[in-house]
Amino acid sequence: MTGLPGIEVPRRAGVEERLAAMVRIETVTAPDDAAAFAEFPKLLAELYPLVHSRLESRTVVERGILLRWPAASTEQREAVVLMAHWDVVPAVEADGWSTPPFAGTIADGTVWGRGTLDDKGQLCVLLEAVENLLAAGVTPKRDIYLCLGGNEESYGDANRAIAADFQARAVMPWLVLDEGGAVVDAPMPQVPVPAAMVGVAEKGVATIELRAVGKGGHASAPGKELATTRIARAIGRLQRHPFRPQLSETGREMFEELSKHASGRARTLARVIARNPRLAARILASQGGEAAALVRTTVAVTMLSGGTAANVLPNGASATLNVRLAPSDTVASALEHIERVIAIPRLRSCSTKVMSRPRSRRAMGHSLSSFAQRSTPRILASRPCRMCRCQRRILGISIASPRRCTDSLRWKWMRRSAPASTALTSGSASPPWIAACCSIRR
Repeated sequence: MTGLPGIEVPRRAGVEERLAAMVRIETVTAPDDAAAFAEFPKLLAELYPLVHSRLESRTVVERGILLRWPAASTEQREAVVLMAHWDVVPAVEADGWSTPPFAGTIADGTVWGRGTLDDKGQLCVLLEAVENLLAAGVTPKRDIYLCLGGNEESYGDANRAIAADFQARAVMPWLVLDEGGAVVDAPMPQVPVPAAMVGVAEKGVATIELRAVGKGGHASAPGKELATTRIARAIGRLQRHPFRPQLSETGREMFEELSKHASGRARTLARVIARNPRLAARILASQGGEAAALVRTTVAVTMLSGGTAANVLPNGASATLNVRLAPSDTVASALEHIERVIAIPRLRSCSTKVMSRPRSRRAMGHSLSSFAQRSTPRILASRPCRMCRCQRRILGISIASPRRCTDSLRWKWMRRSAPASTALTSGSASPPWIAACCSIRR
């Protein structure tokens, strides 16, 4: 920065009120209020007059605003890109809110409401910083772009349009900062040091629907296998068979660095994690919550659908899965895992459907917008294998390529249990006693 005073840049008073004013505009997705989304940019122009009068502003798409703060010179060609969004997910006061979610309540210097963390709070901080620096006469050494979107939660096109605009104008980012981690006082127990939890990769997101069919009728005479029962059983299996945990090299380095600042048991734990990544991944996965999400792809059942009346057996039932893909996974590999897990005889009427997926093949920081549907179920094998059941005819899911018996969960269990000398690896020559089970009898 040029022109930066030797003292702290003065801050405007009233930041709490400005954030509260943003919260009070209900920019909620699904369904959204067009009037609220149109009102929000006008509020920003009112709250941050210097930003909107001195920065170059363009509306790239309907809900994508790009602000450019020009550098003092053209020496530094690469730009700083700061991102935030103002759309929020729905909130109902009955869901446990201590204050109305869109009241923008201020109590003891804290603003309460939907969007204060995701992501109007960050948007407010970015604009506050730029407004204060402009008032102090500061000019950046690099171009600074503020990319503000209004459809991030609905996997919209704002940031994709801005990225395409950058590419067309040959704008090369030097730093891109989006929502993510935070600066925390203690990242682990007994690690009392301020730590900036910087995210260097982003999980992908996919929405997958499980659907089961069954014989409908009156609830007074239920059959043995109901559609709702099959969905419940499939969900139970997914909970009992999560994705394999894996600690990335970046995660290992993080724990290694934290161990230098820890004390007592926390220091020992951080060192164990850093030096034994496989064991560490299993330990973290067993903790559940954020610890488990750090080391594996996660599956959460977010919506259930079934019958239309309390005394009627539904012909079908469904469950919507929110899948957060680790960088090492893809939509295809996640779907394959889910299909394997629910592949049992009593779930042969279940099918899967990918409702949304990342645009890129790998799960690295891309929004969802494309929709892809799995083809209709079909039988892929005439009979199940006695050893691994092959999990083809049983589930009846259309698979892009045939599966081998060595892809099954039982095979993997045997491979871990058998002596290393047998070399039970997928695709390798099988010992006779296994080949017999996985023979043409399937």
